[in-house]
Amino acid sequence: MKQVLTEKKDGVLTIRINRPEKKNALTPEIYAEMAAAITAADQDTSLHAVVLTGTADNFTAGNDLQNFLDAPPDVENSPVRDFLTAISEAKLPVIAAVEGHAVGVGATMLLHCDFVYAADDAVFQMPFINLGLVPEAGSSLLLPRVAGHQRASEILLLGEAFSAQEAKEMGIINGICTSGTALDTALETAGKLAQKPRKALVESKALLRREFEPLAKRITREGHVFRECLESEESQKAIHAFFDRKKSGGARPK
Repeated sequence: MKQVLTEKKDGVLTIRINRPEKKNALTPEIYAEMAAAITAADQDTSLHAVVLTGTADNFTAGNDLQNFLDAPPDVENSPVRDFLTAISEAKLPVIAAVEGHAVGVGATMLLHCDFVYAADDAVFQMPFINLGLVPEAGSSLLLPRVAGHQRASEILLLGEAFSAQEAKEMGIINGICTSGTALDTALETAGKLAQKPRKALVESKALLRREFEPLAKRITREGHVFRECLESEESQKAIHAFFDRKKSGGARPK
């Protein structure tokens, strides 16, 4: 049975972790396949978004600990590092759909996603401290930015599980869905993104990711990228379509 399933449809790549007998625990092979899929999606001009999900009962239980003990990954050169690089530097928007448990890296990888939707009974946990470990996947930097220092300390230093409602209050997820509908919700958002001009979508995400760039430098960079987009065929078509609708009294695009 394939442990990573992919499907391309209507401008969206869906990546499904498919190891339900082990609660979708991640192995080097799974990391490698997900990294390759995300990297390839960035180069595929027919795609506008990537959706990452698990199975009905679990998003992922995190790393396969026995595998980690048997063969600890190299910090700089390993499938897990390749995956973290791919998801953190993805050019296309990445949308996560969480059902069941998201534990360890299954929770920290969400901090690299642009949209996250979770079932109302989903459970999250970053239990590194309980295993004598420290936070990974950049979570010691990203979680305080998202949730604030005190809440990040609560999550990372106590290592306790938290609910979808708590995850939303902290800003880790965008929305809460009825159990069993997280993927549908993620695909709905992906479908909206698929209707946007690809270059503008990619460049807008890149600008959002430069969140701590000095303001003056950001304004200059925005100006350069704005000009590039303005001169693109996609933008020209969208602008002309806007004027055509305005002349005919049509509605504005959503």
